Amino acid sequence: MSISEQGENLIFLISQPRSGSTLLQRILGGHPSIFTTAEPWLMLHPLYALKYSGYETDYRADLARDALDELFAVMPDQEDTYFKGLRKMYSFIYSSIADSSEKKIFLDKTPRYYYVVPELYRVFPKAKFIILARNPLAVLCSIYRTWIQPDWNRLYRFRDDLILAPELIRLAVQTLGDSCLLVNYEDILDKPAIEVEKICKWLKIEFDAEILNYRSSFDIQWKLGDQSKINTYNTPRICNRDAWVNDLKQPQIWRCVHDYIETLDEELLKDLRYSRKDLSVIVNSNQPNPISRFLTFPLSLILTPPNQRKDFDISLWCLMLVSSFKKRGFLKSIQYIPKKFFKKSGSSSKV
Repeated sequence: MSISEQGENLIFLISQPRSGSTLLQRILGGHPSIFTTAEPWLMLHPLYALKYSGYETDYRADLARDALDELFAVMPDQEDTYFKGLRKMYSFIYSSIADSSEKKIFLDKTPRYYYVVPELYRVFPKAKFIILARNPLAVLCSIYRTWIQPDWNRLYRFRDDLILAPELIRLAVQTLGDSCLLVNYEDILDKPAIEVEKICKWLKIEFDAEILNYRSSFDIQWKLGDQSKINTYNTPRICNRDAWVNDLKQPQIWRCVHDYIETLDEELLKDLRYSRKDLSVIVNSNQPNPISRFLTFPLSLILTPPNQRKDFDISLWCLMLVSSFKKRGFLKSIQYIPKKFFKKSGSSSKV
């Protein structure tokens, strides 16, 4: 088998969502030795089975975790046996995929593996981990443009990607040591050949500049990952690096970005190779006028799940109203919002 039980010839590409991971995946996937496909999400289920919270199932996840504890109590080596079993099973699956492609290396690009990096490393201690970082403020803007607009009331679904992921990614870099390579999205755009050659050298594979022309290597439309702009261009485009700054012209985006940077510790940003001071200068130099700022909503409100907000909150009502105006128009919103907002079940309805 091409993928050993310890994870040799296996690469994990992990990041915040909307950090350019599909771009880097396409580039590396064009290498003659590397096979990759969409986003497997393969390891999340078996590793989340060890967690006491964070997921729900029809069969009662809490009882399943209690049952697993009782099973561990009579299992030789307890959790170690479980991880050994995962190692055998999933190395076999990864190898089957790689072998069928006639390539020796498999690249698993699943951004939300940021939840399970320590457990993933425990399963595959000889795997390679590429941690891709992007300016978190640009990530927020990209999430809005791609998945949210014009309905800010849905941003709470990505709370972990914005608040939790940066810290877990930093911890991953600190924990993995030599098994990890930290790569910055902006550097790939600025100097793609230099950065990709550095990655290939770290992976101990030969660099071929042709892989930078990533569209020539893929003719399959994947369901997951960035499938819009990635299929528009052939090579990395430096103009995408600072595209987020243009988004600051919208007062609500500016407000969310302004609030977001306040949640990001200076040392955290430094460890990810960003300057909090420089980012703050950009944000503050793009302030909208005071009246526009007054008509915006705080990020803390927007990131709060609707069922955790008060039954009546004027800020929430206004947020729902603005989102509905953009989606349904003025007249329909006037009819729709009162029915949804004041119904007995509370304010958890989508706008």
